[in-house]
Amino acid sequence: MISIKNHDAVATVTFTLVPGEVMLTGEQMRYLTRVALDFQNDFSTRSVILRIASAKSSEPDESDVYLDGHQTSEADIISKLYELMCSAWRAMPQVTIAAIEVEAVGATAALTLSCDWRVLAESAGLQLSETIGDGVNYASIVPHLVGTVGHAKTLQYLILGDRVAPECALKASLVEWIAPDGLATAMAADLAQRVAARPVDEVLRQKRAVSSCKEALFQAAGLAAY
Repeated sequence: MISIKNHDAVATVTFTLVPGEVMLTGEQMRYLTRVALDFQNDFSTRSVILRIASAKSSEPDESDVYLDGHQTSEADIISKLYELMCSAWRAMPQVTIAAIEVEAVGATAALTLSCDWRVLAESAGLQLSETIGDGVNYASIVPHLVGTVGHAKTLQYLILGDRVAPECALKASLVEWIAPDGLATAMAADLAQRVAARPVDEVLRQKRAVSSCKEALFQAAGLAAY
C-alpha cells in the first residue's frame, strides 16, 4: 500500500511492504513514478520523506497489484519501469529523505539510493540484489556504489546479494543516519523540518547544483552499461 500525507511544507510517502513480498511490482513502480512526477511541479513542498514500513497483516492490500513472479518476457519492462521510477525521484526539486524501518530488498533498496538522504532503523538493513533475479538493471546506482564502497564491494552487493547491516551501511555512506527502532521516520521528519526552515531559494539552488552533477554521473554509467 502507498499513501501520501502532507504537513506544512513536508510530505510523507509511505510504502508499506506486505510480509513475504520483497519485490516491487510494475504497478507499484508506475504509481511511485507518478508520485515523484507530481512533486516535481509542487513548489510548496520543501522536503519529501519516503517511508519504507511493514504491514501488520500478511494480507495484501486490495488496492495494490501483486504478481506471482516476473516472466522472462517481462524483464525488460520491469527494468524500464525501475529506471523511470528512480530517475523521477532523483529529479524531484525537494530534498528527499528515505526512512527505512524494515529490510529493504532489491528495487526497494535501490529506490532509497535515489533519495538525497537515508535514515536506517538499527535492526533493518539493505540488500541490493535478491536471491532470485528481479529483472531489474541496476546500472543507474553503480556510480553511487563504486564511489562509496569501491568496485569489489559493489560486485559483492549486486551479484551475491549480501545484506548490508546498519553499521556497514553507515560506514560505506549508503545511509547517513542510524535510528533506534521505531524512530527512523521521526528522525527523518526532524531533518525535513530543518530543511523546510531554510530559505526556499537557497535549498532549491543547492539541490539543483548537486542533482545536475549526480545526474551526469548516472547518465554516464547508463551509457557505459550498454
